[in-house]
Order: sequence, then structure tokens, then C-alpha cells
Amino acid sequence: MHKNLEREVEMYCDSEVAPHREVPHSEKKSLYKNWPLMSSIIAYCVFTLHDTAYSEIFSLWAVSDKKYGGLSFSSKDVGQVLAASGAGLLLYQIFVYRHVHKYLGSIISSRIAAVLSIPLLATYPFMTHLSGTKLGLAIYCAAVMKGAFATTILTGTCILQNSAVVSIKSTCVTFVFSIGSEDS
Repeated sequence: MHKNLEREVEMYCDSEVAPHREVPHSEKKSLYKNWPLMSSIIAYCVFTLHDTAYSEIFSLWAVSDKKYGGLSFSSKDVGQVLAASGAGLLLYQIFVYRHVHKYLGSIISSRIAAVLSIPLLATYPFMTHLSGTKLGLAIYCAAVMKGAFATTILTGTCILQNSAVVSIKSTCVTFVFSIGSEDS
């Protein structure tokens, strides 16, 4: 037998069935009416769609010829930019993000990163006019900054979702306890 956090019997071992407690309609809470949760899910979905589109299109844009608005990079060059972006992202997550979140919080850091992403992405078409070291420096910096902004936004919205759903979290904890406390 397993009891949940309110000491109600939730699960019986063997083939017995737990007694079902009917919850009055007034006690049932709809997740759709949980505005903090829904707003963070919407922000997460919109930015994830944007970030996925960027991830898919960046490589195609970088290898396209300059006459078509691309950068005329080789596959090796694109790989180097993505590797540098990944290394910069790792350093950002290890050394910087903790302090950003501590001082600004999830909401403000996500907002600032979203606002700064707009002018950053607006500079990409103008990078086609650069060449050599200037182009390399610009694209490497932009890729690292875009990765840092994406991490800030996605992590911030995940934290907001986690904070907005305390009841779902306690349900999951109860479920895990029920698995772990099974008598053999």
C-alpha cells in the first residue's frame, strides 16, 4: 500500500484496487487556466520554433553562394563555426549563466535575451558584405551570442514552467515514491 503526501491511500500492492476518491468539480483545477504555466509554455514553444528554424537554416545560408545572399562557406567552415558556438555555449553555461540568473532572475533574463536576439539576427544579412577576418570574427561572435541568448531564454522558460506547476511536480514525486517503495 502507498500513501500520497496527504496520507490518502493511492496504490495497493497485489491485485487490490485502491479506493477512488471523487474530487468535486470545484476542486479540479484546469491547467489551461494556470496563466503562469500557459504563458511560459507559449513563450517556450514560440522561441523553440524560432531556434529550430535558425539551426536548420544557418548551415544552408552559410554554404549558399554570395550571389544568392549566402556566405560561400565550405562545409568545413560551417562545422568550425558550429564547434566554436558549442564551445562558447559550454563556457557560458558553466561560468556566466549562473550569475545572470542569480542577479536578473528567469523572467528578466529571458526578456533581455529575447530583445537582444532581434538586433543580432537583423545583422546576419549584412554579414554577406564582409569577407576574410572581418566575416569570420562577425559570424563566430554572432553564433556564440545567439547560442547564449537561446540558452538563457530556453532555460528561463523551463524554470518558469517548473515553478508554475507545483501540483504536477508533487504528483510526479508521489509516482516516483510509489515505484521506489514497492515491497518485494
